[in-house]
Amino acid sequence: MDLKSAVFNAARDGKLRLLQKLLENKSDHDVMKLMAEKTNGATPLLMAARYGHLELVEYLIECCCASVEVGGSVNFDGEIIEGAPPLWAASAAGHLKVVQSLLGHGASVNNTTLTNSTPLRAACFDGHLDIVRYLVEHKADLEVANRHGHTCLMISCYKGHKEIAQYLLEKGADVNRKSVKGNTALHDCAESGSLEIMKMLLKYGSTMEKDGYGMTPLLSASVTGQSLSPFAKPPDNITSMPLLSNNNNTETCRKLIHTCNISVIYSLSEIKLVSSGQRGWAISYRFRYTGKNSSHDENKGPCTRSPKFSYAFFRIRHPFLSKCLLLMRKRRKSNLRSTHTVPNRYDSQVLSIILHLICLLEKVPCTVEQDHFKKETIYKFLKLQACGKNGFSPLHLAVDRNTTCVGRYPVCKFPSFQVASILLECGADVNCRDEDDNSPLHVAASNNHPDIMNLLISCGTHFDSTNSLKQTACDLLDQKELAKNLIQPINHTTLQCLAARAIIKHGLAYRGNIPERLEAFVLLHR
Repeated sequence: MDLKSAVFNAARDGKLRLLQKLLENKSDHDVMKLMAEKTNGATPLLMAARYGHLELVEYLIECCCASVEVGGSVNFDGEIIEGAPPLWAASAAGHLKVVQSLLGHGASVNNTTLTNSTPLRAACFDGHLDIVRYLVEHKADLEVANRHGHTCLMISCYKGHKEIAQYLLEKGADVNRKSVKGNTALHDCAESGSLEIMKMLLKYGSTMEKDGYGMTPLLSASVTGQSLSPFAKPPDNITSMPLLSNNNNTETCRKLIHTCNISVIYSLSEIKLVSSGQRGWAISYRFRYTGKNSSHDENKGPCTRSPKFSYAFFRIRHPFLSKCLLLMRKRRKSNLRSTHTVPNRYDSQVLSIILHLICLLEKVPCTVEQDHFKKETIYKFLKLQACGKNGFSPLHLAVDRNTTCVGRYPVCKFPSFQVASILLECGADVNCRDEDDNSPLHVAASNNHPDIMNLLISCGTHFDSTNSLKQTACDLLDQKELAKNLIQPINHTTLQCLAARAIIKHGLAYRGNIPERLEAFVLLHR
């Protein structure tokens, strides 16, 4: 292991004595250079702050001249936060003493990530009231919003942190501030279902206004299945809470099909708009899972027990999927006539939306005929050989966590074993490559998902094929993850693989000396 990696690991793991040993006899210039170096996108100080190693943080700042402002990449709950300064990481992780130390050493209280998230917003997100108070006392700006225009008050309301929301309101947070999409803290509160916070917001003068999609806070509560009946008279149209409180309302299902008429969608860009919050997407999904006494188990919600509802839901989702497919075919034909456009390249968000639709369809019971129709449509979708950003195929997207985010309302969680399975069943290429020569197996490994990796291996993916950086999927697994112990290379390596590796390693001439099929096999090991 090189010195840079050793220093990084010691800082991450809180091993102060080891770090001191590694840096002894090093010149000031060399030490400062090591402090500025990044491993996996992060500096040693950022890692020490992220994991709350107070003594190490102070040693790096005071003895190694580490910068308190340099941001980097840090992992929280499986999501990579880019450009996060040490103070942001400590605030998000709830390390008050580290926050105090960083501010004491001159860290900027309002320094943001690449998405303009402040340390205060990070603390609000995870409910660290003590850190919120300390940051505000040290001049943190309550009104700095992230790139979506969401403020600290909005995220506190959405996450249900009543004490933090109350503290921010007492300190003068703007209760009617609007995000980029026009929603207020009242919308976020309504979506999360916190009646107590909603009462508090109204007490502080929050107003019932429509957001950019024409949705009031009450309708937002309806869409997400929340009961806020003390503030509402039961409306008699389907854009209301009663829509979500009837376990077997066949008439509502009929109205829902009528209301979600997909004929109003004319372009792929409009499909993206639907995913961001219009009721044709959100209401039908939430109705699928919610009810007055609904279970949180996606497969046991009260609506799923109604055969009539399952039919209604299939009628809504499948035509939408077919419409997406039709639009993509038209786009492909148009692109084929152009010499300046890649014929199978699409917006990744459009492909992600389609995968969410497939995910939803997989959760709904259907007849044998409907199942055949669904698989036939998925097969036609795969035949388009569509790819998104970085050359990601639908299968790449199905095993990537970033596919989860398609709009304002959460729908399905990715990586998805279920979606990957149906794609493979319908003919997805298990060995397809993105622009960096990553196979779906590489992406699944990067997301540390051993179940999906085993699925891909069982479907014939080549285990030790390499990407453009000469990495195998096994190389991308997190060393600390259980996945490393579940995927054993020796179980999937053949004599052919070892021979191919030897040919590449020693630069042996093989082109024209072996069958073309074997040449392709050797290339997988380059």
